[in-house]
Amino acid sequence: MRVRAAREDDAERLAEILNTVIEIGGTTAHTEPFDEKRIREEFIAPPRGVSCFVAVAEDEIVGFQALEWSDPEWTGENPLPADWAFISTYVSPRHHRRGIGQALFAHTADAARRAGVRFIDATIRAENRGGLAFYEAIGFSEYRRDRDTVSKRFAPSPVRGHRFAARVPRDHREGDHDDSAQVQDPVGDPEHRRRPVDHTPDLERDEEVRSEQHARADAR
Repeated sequence: MRVRAAREDDAERLAEILNTVIEIGGTTAHTEPFDEKRIREEFIAPPRGVSCFVAVAEDEIVGFQALEWSDPEWTGENPLPADWAFISTYVSPRHHRRGIGQALFAHTADAARRAGVRFIDATIRAENRGGLAFYEAIGFSEYRRDRDTVSKRFAPSPVRGHRFAARVPRDHREGDHDDSAQVQDPVGDPEHRRRPVDHTPDLERDEEVRSEQHARADAR
């Protein structure tokens, strides 16, 4: 498996993956299918985009992960600082538990460091033990909790006065890489500036995580 930057012509396959996740239900706030145009606008090349990577296995895209800066005009609950970003991850249901989420995150974390992102935010449903465990395992630390959600954050680069530091394997930080040795891949997709996200309900169904940001924006 290899990881590369998403391209405009990947939109059709990314829509297929996300629409499958929507159809299955339970891990995303989205209810309406995406077309190629919307995929490009919200994941591949959004106005505040930091990065978008795809995982490719045997010449087929099997998952993708996008990182986007916080929205300075967000008027919802618990707005986050402008130097934070949120992450969204989707993996084809046929390719779960192959380390795809962690492999994508290695590239996303590196892109976040290069862009100067201070924290990546992940807001996870409180009952989603798999999502909570995954983020804890890769270095996210809890900083807020309410009745329904738990918010975790990850510092792509060391931040003075905080213990949050990236725990990304060295051999996953740059370039394409083999994913055969990866551990379980739940995944996540945090949110930013803040818009609550959906994360996989458990490690068995791992990586279909997506921020509710866009769903809420559509409702406005």
